[in-house]
Amino acid sequence: QSEIAAVIGDATVMSFGDVRVLANSNLDISNTDTVGVSGSLVGIAVNVASAEARNTVKAAIRDASVYADTGTVTVKAEADNKAQTSAKGGAVGALAVGAMVAETTLGTQSAEEVVAEIGDNSFIRSGNLVLTALSNDDIFADAQALSAGLVGIAGASADTETRQDAVARVGNNVDISTGLLEILADHTQKVDARGDATTFGLAAGAGVGVNNLVLGQALVDIGENSNLLANNMRIDANNELIKERYATGFNLTSGSAALVSVTVMISRTDIGTDDQAFGAQVDIGNGTLLQVDRAEGDNSAIIGAESRKAPRIEIETYINAAAVDNVKVDAVSYLAGGAYGESQIEAELNAQVNVNGATIVNNAGDIFFTTKTDTLIRPNANLTVIGGAFAGAYANVDGIVTSVNEVNLNSATIEGSDISLYAGQDSIRVPNVMFVIADAQVFTASLFFGLGIPDVKTRLYENNRVNVLGGTTIEAVSDIRSEE
Repeated sequence: QSEIAAVIGDATVMSFGDVRVLANSNLDISNTDTVGVSGSLVGIAVNVASAEARNTVKAAIRDASVYADTGTVTVKAEADNKAQTSAKGGAVGALAVGAMVAETTLGTQSAEEVVAEIGDNSFIRSGNLVLTALSNDDIFADAQALSAGLVGIAGASADTETRQDAVARVGNNVDISTGLLEILADHTQKVDARGDATTFGLAAGAGVGVNNLVLGQALVDIGENSNLLANNMRIDANNELIKERYATGFNLTSGSAALVSVTVMISRTDIGTDDQAFGAQVDIGNGTLLQVDRAEGDNSAIIGAESRKAPRIEIETYINAAAVDNVKVDAVSYLAGGAYGESQIEAELNAQVNVNGATIVNNAGDIFFTTKTDTLIRPNANLTVIGGAFAGAYANVDGIVTSVNEVNLNSATIEGSDISLYAGQDSIRVPNVMFVIADAQVFTASLFFGLGIPDVKTRLYENNRVNVLGGTTIEAVSDIRSEE
């Protein structure tokens, strides 16, 4: 656990060039490994590998005045996090028990980890202003267990959890006058876990559980009673999950050979939950003014085809969730064998732009409010069970996605040339691209009785909403477009 901060606080800074406030963290826990082997009449091996990363990275200007009329003011907080755990081992004996546990955790529920901030009561005058919070995360857990004996039991558990946040914040009573204003919260997360259990014996039992919980957020928060004046303005919150380490392989595997065998394999990935969605969000508070005026010498048209070159205000959120899960069971039993395999991916996704009592004016061009979500969710289970007298296998595969894309204007004032409110598409009108694909393959073979049950469910709930509430006023020189 560490805290990294770069701050200009309660000061006046004057510069003829650039001003940079940079905080950077590079965390690499590439090897947290444990290996154990036990051999005796009763052999028991239990290994636990755990890694927790709780770093905070903050770059800020707080209660300060910065003058850089010809330069760029950059406030950037960036974190690159890599954490991996591995637990491997086995047991040999008349009674052999092997249990392996690997856990990897990033972030906490109570803290914001990566924050770039213009704090309350700050004043900035500059050629350009860039406020950026970036978090690039890669976490992984691997557990592999082996047992061999008259009675062999192997269990493996691999869990990952991330609550990392990337936050770009402008506080209350802030005054900014600049050229290009860019505010970005960008969060990219690579998450995966692998479990394997192999057993041999007259009686064999194997169990593997893999759990991935992804609650990372990307947030742009602009407070109350602030004035942000610029010649061009872009505000973005992007949140991306990639779970594809085993896109062409298997992240949950089990093999057994015994007189009688039972195998249970469960892989679950939650991308957001009912209580806390996987989110990308922009909030703009009461009494705040965002205004774009034409730079001196800029003669771009404000209507027609040439208006694309005119200064813009773009306020956008974007979510991308790509997750692959592959479960595989191979079991051979001379008398009877049974296997249960579960692959489940659930996603609760929320992309929002919220303007509450703020005024947003572009005197030189267009205004865009957009929210967009892309998904590619692919759970899969492949079970093969062979038994002399009985072979049974049940594959339970679920892919469930609930997506909310909202533009919410409440007691807001919006003025510009063309004004576009797009829920479920970006500023060039590319719509959500959302796929949920589930697959179960079951093969059983027995001399007497074999039963294979594939149970596959996919659900996709897409909600795109534009809400204009509370006496909001929208005035456009040309067109007002609202699409869901």
